[in-house]
Amino acid sequence: MTKEKVLESIKKCVRDYGGDYNLNYDEATDSLFHSLDQVIGLDFAIELRSNACGDDYWLQCEYWSEKLKKTVIWDYDVGNFDDYNEVADYVIRTTKLIKDFEAKISLITDKPKQELCKICDGDFFNGHRCN
Repeated sequence: MTKEKVLESIKKCVRDYGGDYNLNYDEATDSLFHSLDQVIGLDFAIELRSNACGDDYWLQCEYWSEKLKKTVIWDYDVGNFDDYNEVADYVIRTTKLIKDFEAKISLITDKPKQELCKICDGDFFNGHRCN
């Protein structure tokens, strides 16, 4: 995905929205990212979250990890974009970072775990010497 493709997709979202998104408001930024996801299919979601009382709101970036079988909160406080270029940069950067992170997960999870018995230092997978 290129920055130009993301910017073109943002322009389409703006046209469909009927005007510019006010990036100073979390609700508008949330709406933009939901529209972008429909247009280009993002690898992550930007979701508007609040505390239990509903008196504090924030945008957070999250994605579903097939390898971990869990939702990963990637960035707890998204927002404060000055313009659509910053939004495009965020999309490109976050997509790359998540892909790199997922690749590292597979490196970790593909290796067999070597657990040693604390008594005899035997490998649990190959049997150990103490009973």
